[in-house]
Amino acid sequence: MLDVAKLVAAFIDSDQKAEDCFGTGFIKKKGLWLACLPTTAGTGSEVSPNAILLDERDKLKKGIVSPYLLADAAYVDPKLTMTVPAKVTADTGMDALTHCIEAYTNKFAHPAADIYALQGIKLIAANLLRAVKDGSDVEAREALALGSLYGGLVLGPVNTAAVHALSYPLGGEFHIPHGLSNAILLPSVMKFNRPANLSKYAEVAIACGAPRARMTTRPPRTASTSSASSPRLSASPRNFPTSTSPRAPSTAWPRQPWRCSVCSRTIPARSPNRTQRTSTTHSIDSMKPILAITMGDPAGIGPEIVVRALSHKETYEKCRPIVTGDAAVMKEAVKLSASTSKSTPSTRSATQSLNTAPSTSMTSTVST
Repeated sequence: MLDVAKLVAAFIDSDQKAEDCFGTGFIKKKGLWLACLPTTAGTGSEVSPNAILLDERDKLKKGIVSPYLLADAAYVDPKLTMTVPAKVTADTGMDALTHCIEAYTNKFAHPAADIYALQGIKLIAANLLRAVKDGSDVEAREALALGSLYGGLVLGPVNTAAVHALSYPLGGEFHIPHGLSNAILLPSVMKFNRPANLSKYAEVAIACGAPRARMTTRPPRTASTSSASSPRLSASPRNFPTSTSPRAPSTAWPRQPWRCSVCSRTIPARSPNRTQRTSTTHSIDSMKPILAITMGDPAGIGPEIVVRALSHKETYEKCRPIVTGDAAVMKEAVKLSASTSKSTPSTRSATQSLNTAPSTSMTSTVST
């Protein structure tokens, strides 16, 4: 409701339409004076420059981002959230928590925004369950309202990331509550992104209540140190170093066979034969990072732009792109692109991948 109010205030005396302003910075001028009073602890819209709408024709959630959407005043009163049902409290609370986590671990994060994001994580993680169990818990409601406010403050300077980008198609197509779709996607995205910034994800875990690990000192290794007492990596695949080097160090090789999550091959146990070890390691291509592209993000990126991105050879040299969305829409975009420009090998590859994908409302198409 706050997003609708912000758009009404912006367009009531304007010749612009909402559908012409999807994206960032397309609103021409400031609208009416506006005050926002949130009745849930979730979106943070009362202090953000964003407004998210559902385009029922395209079945996509689309965003309008502009400094002219900032409210002139925001009044946050936890008492207005006291009657919110438990399920709505949980969904909106997870949305606010995701705002803070994605802002804190974002590549565009900066110290000024980190202060609000990290404190928001602490407040929401410690009080969300309390508010769900007892909606009349004033202290918990106050903490959630403040945490949601902090999450909204960091949306402007930093914004969200992959969790929100992937959750918009789920909400647009299947009408899943936004906070619930964020909660479903958050663990997987965090696990995927964790190696990129271990220290910040460790701080997120501590802010959510995880105990801080105790540091232990070990004596330096010497030539007389026995191999039995020397530290070794666990045989678990999660401790196996994901290196792009074609030759992994022998001390890092698992001592038991394990199945690779990338290529589904069974990797043998450690062998004294160096040739056998190096022949089973991944190639440089198989260890490329995966780039997920969705047609339904708050910037309003259309299918035709996705096709252009997939038509460049450099895209496949640096990563393995995955497109999520409606296969039928992407096929039409590829046909349109082929009819207006000269077809490239990468475009033909994208066309072949899309032609073999099932025509369902939600399809993951891997372009290789």
